[in-house]
Amino acid sequence: MRYNPSIFMKYGLFFFLLVPLCSFGQTENSLFTVDTLSVQEAPQHYGAYKTFCDSITAVHHMETTRGGVTLITLGKAPQTLVLVIWDEDAKKFPKALTALYHPGDRICVIGQISKFGNSPRLEVGTPRQIHKVQ
Repeated sequence: MRYNPSIFMKYGLFFFLLVPLCSFGQTENSLFTVDTLSVQEAPQHYGAYKTFCDSITAVHHMETTRGGVTLITLGKAPQTLVLVIWDEDAKKFPKALTALYHPGDRICVIGQISKFGNSPRLEVGTPRQIHKVQ
């Protein structure tokens, strides 16, 4: 097969122009507005990556055999979603989690839903997964 520079130029130019157009208008905050679910819907989506928005009802830090962990509860009983942030990941945040997030704050979080006992949970590994809603 012979190398044809005109084909490369034609398709290279196409991809050079297409990629920026596909991402035009995409911002970090737009991730939190697409396909947003309520906390009550979390049990139907175990294993899936989804976005949930709700108010914080509790923030607790505790020690476990694995190390320190901060638990942020979204929603009201009986259906809540617990965000799990291990201390090793909490170091990536600009402040202590208990100083950043308070009961009553409305946040959106994106990540993979898992099950702990009979409750849905979502492990947060980076600050980019959480967005405070004004």
